[in-house]
Amino acid sequence: MKRQCFLLGLIFSLFFFNSCSDIEKSSSSLVLTLPGSARAALSSGDIEKFEISLLGEGTGYSEKKTAKPGDSVEFKSLEEDVYDLTVSGFFGETKVAYGEAQTTVKDGETSEVSVKLKALFIRYYVSSSGDDESGDGTEEKPFASLLKATEFISDAELYYEIHISGELSGTQSISGEISAKSITLEGNDNSTCKLNGNEAGTTLTINTSVPVTIKNLTITGGKNESGNGGGISIGESATVTLADGAVVAGNSAKLGGGVYNEGTLFMYDSAAIGDASATEAATSEEYSNSATSGGAGLYNAENAKAYLGYSDENTVKTLTGGSCYNYGCDGAGIYNKGTVKMASGNVSYNGHSGFGVGILNDESGEFELSGGKVSHNIYYGTNGYGGGCRNQATFTMTGGEISYNSATKGAGVNARMGTFTMTGGSIKNNEGTSGKSIYYEEGTVSVRGTDTGTTDDDIILVN
Repeated sequence: MKRQCFLLGLIFSLFFFNSCSDIEKSSSSLVLTLPGSARAALSSGDIEKFEISLLGEGTGYSEKKTAKPGDSVEFKSLEEDVYDLTVSGFFGETKVAYGEAQTTVKDGETSEVSVKLKALFIRYYVSSSGDDESGDGTEEKPFASLLKATEFISDAELYYEIHISGELSGTQSISGEISAKSITLEGNDNSTCKLNGNEAGTTLTINTSVPVTIKNLTITGGKNESGNGGGISIGESATVTLADGAVVAGNSAKLGGGVYNEGTLFMYDSAAIGDASATEAATSEEYSNSATSGGAGLYNAENAKAYLGYSDENTVKTLTGGSCYNYGCDGAGIYNKGTVKMASGNVSYNGHSGFGVGILNDESGEFELSGGKVSHNIYYGTNGYGGGCRNQATFTMTGGEISYNSATKGAGVNARMGTFTMTGGSIKNNEGTSGKSIYYEEGTVSVRGTDTGTTDDDIILVN
């Protein structure tokens, strides 16, 4: 089968030159000329840079150089030795090609060695005009479904991209035993590149241990009235990243109308569960995702992990999207029973008449807010608790903002039970009848720091 690969069989020639002189030993040089065009199987095209490393086994000589395609790279003043050479090709920060060689450099001789680079990235195409029977996954003959494309993902040493064009109709799945370093689902434009479940169930089910990243793609049309996960269902062993241009909108379920997470979820850049451009709170008539029992935007199950504003567990990366403009029962923005860390992004403009409109942190939930905004969430009714957040477990606030939310009691925060600790950030400009910033019922509330708020209803801490 024809695969969309790059750099397979590409040969670099390395030349070692000795400078001739009358002395007993002379130094040598190594010159590497990189190709002027190194096509990568990525939507943006060419490899952007090469990293070359040279190591002398006996002398301990070590040097690294960075170069662009077409550059000539020279290592000077080499002594006679056995040298190990590695060449890596990068697209952004991702290594997409690799090769290594070993050669002996001798005084007075010219040595030549070749390095064959292996592709680390393969792309398959899936299209609304594709065919799973006659297609081969190339751009000219694309597949019609993700399931078919995953049948050809079988090398644990390779990164795979599945490029999606048009609108794929029906439920899709990436599940089972799959061998790969990672899988990226990417479209050209999320306004035209979509997975549409057509109300036949969960639009996209991901249940594999291989990390999956979604970019420039809209997940819509999921409907799972008696089950979990309308747009995306993430299994216990799965790790899913919603990156730039990923949108989960127009879905519904019992729990997790947008996303139901039992594994690990990362969100950064413009990724959104709902509509991040909303300027008014969702209503029963106008909304993005919905749920009848909780987590209209995101339901984070027990033992699950969700990271807003992170690219991995230890790397903060700005999120401008978030969980916004969702409508439905408790925790319309986020219903959490697992672990959530929020460093940036928005849980905003969600609405309903349940508990904790923006966030419901329930039972075993641990929620850490260090940045971003929980704002403009509205409780519709006369006896609502927690417009921004209702805490029934462990909530730690070291930064960020809970603001402009509305509810009868605890417009900002309803401390129902458990432990709410605030050492930074602000709770301000929330509107309600009782406890505009924090409405305490039971458990422990600890607020530590210097309050610079200008009214009794605001808490603005400076550590």
